[in-house]
Amino acid sequence: LGLGLSGCELEESNQELVQGLKQMYPDLALQYAVGSDTEGSIATTSNQGGVVCIAGTGSNTLLVNPDGTKVQCGGWGYLLGDEGSAWSISWRSIKYCFDDIDNFQRPPYSTEKVWALVKDFFKIQNQADILDSFYKNFDKSRISLICKSLADLARTGDDLAKEIFEEAGRNLAKSISAVAPKASAELSNQSGGIHVLCVGSVGCRGIYLS
Repeated sequence: LGLGLSGCELEESNQELVQGLKQMYPDLALQYAVGSDTEGSIATTSNQGGVVCIAGTGSNTLLVNPDGTKVQCGGWGYLLGDEGSAWSISWRSIKYCFDDIDNFQRPPYSTEKVWALVKDFFKIQNQADILDSFYKNFDKSRISLICKSLADLARTGDDLAKEIFEEAGRNLAKSISAVAPKASAELSNQSGGIHVLCVGSVGCRGIYLS
């Protein structure tokens, strides 16, 4: 049984999962292989390694060389990473609005339509009304859903929404550029250069705007 799961980055905790499965379901499988979802994504396309860039609710970029060596950029969760993800896009849209309303920092474009979208999504009237969703009843996945509505707004031509997505795209590109120098010659010298597998609802479903 092969499991590629989010958060399975440490071999010690992976083996704890294996032992738990063996104890609870002794007849489930003869052997287990547990790794991260990023490794699993690469394994679906090649047994020689490669690069995967995940951009869903969170984000992570991983390079696996043919000899098994790995280089990671991101994947540290919403407090320490996740740049370019649906979470970061959604958070950025709200932060632009808060900074503008507070006169703390002027955004590059008007926040009028983005703020209207945020208020409609959370069913709020002012800034204070949103605090419950970020502190008392925090749900990262729910907040990240703003990304879809923001993409629709960007497609209508709203400049701030487009800027937020362009920023996210740049961050994903930076994460790929961060691991690329450590790629082996076998990966770098392929036709067309290093092949990158894109995984996740943000990148694969065409939310990013060209």
